Amino acid sequence: WGVERVRLTGGEPTVRQGLVELVAELSSIALPDERQLQVVMTTNGARLTELAAPLHAAGLAGLTVSIDSLDPTRFREITRRGELSQVLAGLEAAAAAGFRGIKLNTVAVRGFNDDELGPLATWAWAHGHVPRFIELMPMSGGRLFVPGELLPAAELRRAVETHVGAALVPDAGTGLRGLGPASYWRVVAGPHAGQRLGVIAAMTENFCASCNRLRISATGQL
Repeated sequence: WGVERVRLTGGEPTVRQGLVELVAELSSIALPDERQLQVVMTTNGARLTELAAPLHAAGLAGLTVSIDSLDPTRFREITRRGELSQVLAGLEAAAAAGFRGIKLNTVAVRGFNDDELGPLATWAWAHGHVPRFIELMPMSGGRLFVPGELLPAAELRRAVETHVGAALVPDAGTGLRGLGPASYWRVVAGPHAGQRLGVIAAMTENFCASCNRLRISATGQL
C-alpha cells in the first residue's frame, strides 16, 4: 500500500514486553522493491541505557527522544517523575550503539522552557543530535490547552536566532527528514553555520493538508 516506514510510539514503547523482538520482526519485512521496511521509534529515553544496543542490533533505523528541558528540576516537573540524568545517559548509550542523527523533540511552552530553546539547540548540535521544537497543541478535546502558553513557531525561531546570533533560513532537511510533519531550518552564519533544526507547528503553520501519516493503535485500529 506504499507504506515504507513505521514509527513505534506511544505512550512509551520501551515499556512493552518483547519490543526488541517486535522491531526485529518488523524490520525483516521486505518491500516490493526488495528494500526492507524502515522502523524508527519515539521514546522518552529512560530505558535506552539497556535497550539501545539490542534495538540497534534488531534493525531499528532511527530514534527520536523527547526532552523538554536540560534543567533537572524542570525536567522532573514536566515529566512528573523522570530523571534527566537517566535520559542523557540513554542518549550516550544510543550514540555508542550506532544511532546517528538522533532527533530531540522539545515542546516549547511559554513561561516554562522558552528561555532554553537556544541552549537546547546548541547542546543538541554539540552532541550530534537534531533539535526539533514543537508548538503546544490542544489535547483532550482542547480542555488541557491554555492559549497563553502557546509559543508560535516564528517566535521560537527568533529565540534560537537571538541565542546563536545568526538568521535561520528554510532548509530541505536532506538526510534528516523522515516522512513527517517537521519543516527544517538552517543557521546561515557564525560558529553554528550549517546546523539545522526542525519545527513542528500544528497551530500557526498548519500542515494537515500535507500530512501522510496513518496511526494504528496497539489493538490494531486505524
